[in-house]
Amino acid sequence: QELEELARHAEWRSLPARKAVVQQGSQSQEMYAVLRGRLKVVRESADGREATLGILEPGEVFGELAMLDSEPRTATVETLEPCELLALRRNDVIGFLESHPKVMRQLILMLCQRLRNADELVQDTLFLPLPQRLGKTLKSLAIEHGSQGRIDLKFTQQEIGNLVGASRESVNKQ
Repeated sequence: QELEELARHAEWRSLPARKAVVQQGSQSQEMYAVLRGRLKVVRESADGREATLGILEPGEVFGELAMLDSEPRTATVETLEPCELLALRRNDVIGFLESHPKVMRQLILMLCQRLRNADELVQDTLFLPLPQRLGKTLKSLAIEHGSQGRIDLKFTQQEIGNLVGASRESVNKQ
């Protein structure tokens, strides 16, 4: 019921596959809720290399960091397939969170989980050899984004390499 109240302030957006929703380094006062479709979160280095930080599914939100602290976007978020999103503006969200502590608590818990996931990604990249990182990532993709043990995403070897911090060639060898 509380979220329905917030959704009344949202703007509905429909986007095609392979479309950037937010760009790393850009300024914005919006966060987004995924209604339909999947998106990937990508971080790009100064020399153009990419690391995929995660896959977003319906029910998830993104863009909350830049919306909350007014700092530049930390990553690019791109649609993997046609998507429907709700865009929420900073002024609407901040006012809503101040008067709805349960929703603020849920947002904090989500941010905590994202930090824990980022910590695990750093740990895996530093301490696990590629075969174990690749196996762990494929298993996680099958659980979180699959059915009957199959991954329901179409990824190139380069995109899988971006997920595990390895080159396309190394992923191919594995």
